[in-house]
Amino acid sequence: YPMSVLYAYDPDKPWTSNRRMEDLAQSKLSEGELDALNPRNLGNFRDTATHYAYYLIPSKNGRIYFGGRRERDGTGGGAGWYDPAAKTFGGHHDNLSFLAPRGMVVLDDLQRVVYSGELQNDPTNPQEKPTQAQLVVYDMDLKELERLTVKPGIKKTGRRFSSTRPGEFSGVSEEDGVLYRYDLKNKRVIDWKTLPEGGV
Repeated sequence: YPMSVLYAYDPDKPWTSNRRMEDLAQSKLSEGELDALNPRNLGNFRDTATHYAYYLIPSKNGRIYFGGRRERDGTGGGAGWYDPAAKTFGGHHDNLSFLAPRGMVVLDDLQRVVYSGELQNDPTNPQEKPTQAQLVVYDMDLKELERLTVKPGIKKTGRRFSSTRPGEFSGVSEEDGVLYRYDLKNKRVIDWKTLPEGGV
């Protein structure tokens, strides 16, 4: 915060960084001195316009995928990625102003990233609020491919949990007390269970 800052920290090395050192890093530290900072500020997910980081998920393509919440200058969420090898960031908040982040999962086998949210108001576009929350499906460059309805009329699609089964993930909404399993490849709910009150 702000703009969802990302740090790298090596627990086997002494803590050598502080706010003053970070300020110096902008112009006065050599590359070697920068490398010695622990933790080291890698940058931020500025393109997502988020302030609060919620999710960091590694992928087999070498990137770390990110999901966060917007604040102050917008509503909803943003999705991004960091490539440690190239030391580059990417992302956006396109068409996510009505969906506060509630979950994210990376499906390497299908080359897909799935963002899950809860419907909320966007004061700048009050007439365009969707009637139901949907799963937002991206490719690995975070280009939106489609939006999928889990259950008609649902207001939140809940947290995401990866599965050992290819193309599948689980979702849970504590507020609604529901647990489900979703098959992204075939775009269908496999299991849906309403839990007893207090069961989540």
